[in-house]
Order: sequence, then structure tokens, then C-alpha cells
Amino acid sequence: LGADPKTEIIGGYLEGMKDGRKFLEIAREISSRKPVILIKGGSSEVGSDEVVSHTGSVAGEKKMWKSVLDQAGVIRVGGLNELMDHVVTFRLLKDRCIGNRIGIVSGTAGPTVIDSDLCEDLNLEIPELPASTKERIREFLPVYGSSDRNPVDVSIAGASNMRLYLQAIMALDDCEQIDIIYFIQSGEWQGNELAAYLIEGTSGKLKKPLVVSLIGPPEKYSQAVLSLLEANIPAFFTSEGPLKALGSLSRWTGKVRREGP
Repeated sequence: LGADPKTEIIGGYLEGMKDGRKFLEIAREISSRKPVILIKGGSSEVGSDEVVSHTGSVAGEKKMWKSVLDQAGVIRVGGLNELMDHVVTFRLLKDRCIGNRIGIVSGTAGPTVIDSDLCEDLNLEIPELPASTKERIREFLPVYGSSDRNPVDVSIAGASNMRLYLQAIMALDDCEQIDIIYFIQSGEWQGNELAAYLIEGTSGKLKKPLVVSLIGPPEKYSQAVLSLLEANIPAFFTSEGPLKALGSLSRWTGKVRREGP
């Protein structure tokens, strides 16, 4: 797959290996050109026993595997959902210049607080906005329940006036302190309408990547997420998975820029 010109991203599930040195050599070379994203099975004591009974491989200790995969440049993920979030994110954004400074837009304060804590753990920066950007945001923000800081909270008013979301996104797109714009909102309320509005309002107009999380049960607004993906906007049903993927992408692109292929 590393030699296949049609393969852009390599993802998989790994239990163990017979030739660690050869794996390290090959994976290190390939991961400098293409992202290699793996689920490592057998990390727990029970899982390790299951791997031995399944394949006869010795799964090994967590620290050893972490060291090996880190040296190989392999991106390790915790499960199938996380793997798919990584594949979607890398597929749509890996060819763009991605930094680690995120500007968040929402109309719901709770999820942005949780995501801000997660960003810190993932080495994703949520920078303070410059005075000029704050002033621009204050011009359209509702007086009550909103915030011109990062994360930008347009308040519940966004549910009845979607233009507030778009104005905040455009303000962050013009802000030099921001690399990625992350929009998070419940998909329960006008999910399809919101997706269509974001697509129409941002298509061909943004300089920076836009990532969207419509939080809630997928069965209610899967069409909204699918529409965003078809418009080449990374879209998800959760916030933890895509933020982890953005952290991995930022580290991978930074490594490729520093070291080269």
C-alpha cells in the first residue's frame, strides 16, 4: 500500500508482529509520505490473552508498543470509530497547511467548555482573539448569553438566526491567529437546514479549513452530515473523535514539514 500511488491513507488493525525491526523500518519510511493509522489490539491483560489465543502473537506491554509506534511515525487510535474519524479528517485536510490553533464557534456553551478541556490535552491551542476580531464579532453578537472570546458563543439566538454562525465563521477566517475553524452545535435542531446553510454560505469563500460537529444521535440527521462531507467539509456526530483526529493531523503535517519525505 505504501508503494501504491492510488492509496493516500493506510488504516488497519494490528495485534502483533513477527519481525519488529522490519516493521519499524518500513512503517517509518511510509509514514513520512502517507499517514499510517492503526488500532493496536491486545493492550489490556484480557485483550493480550485473547491475541495470544487468536494468532499466537505476543501483544506486548503498552509502553513498549507506544514507543515502537511513535518511532515508526504510526498514528495510534483507540477503536474503529476513532479510526474512521481520522480517515475522514486526513482524507479531506491532509493536503492543506494545518496548524494547531483552533477557533471554535457555537451557540451552546456546555460542549465548548468540554472541547476546550480536551483541546488542552491534545496540544491544540485555543488562542485569545485580537481586539480587532473581537470588535468585529461584537458588532453582530446578541447582547445576552453570548461571548466574543474564543470559543465564540453566538447564544441560543443562532437557532433562529443562522447568519450569526456564518458571521462568526467569517470573522475567524480572517483572523491570523487561527488555523482551523471548528463549528459545534446540536444536530437535533434544524440539522439539515443548518448543513445546507453552512455549505451555501462558505462554499469557495473560506481560506481556512472548516470542521463541523453536529452532536446527537446519527439516525436523526445523518443526511446533514453526509451533505457536508459531499461538500468536502469534514463533519461528525461527536466532538471528541474529530478533535483527536485534528491533533493527530497537526502533529503529522508538522513532522512532514520539518523532516520532509
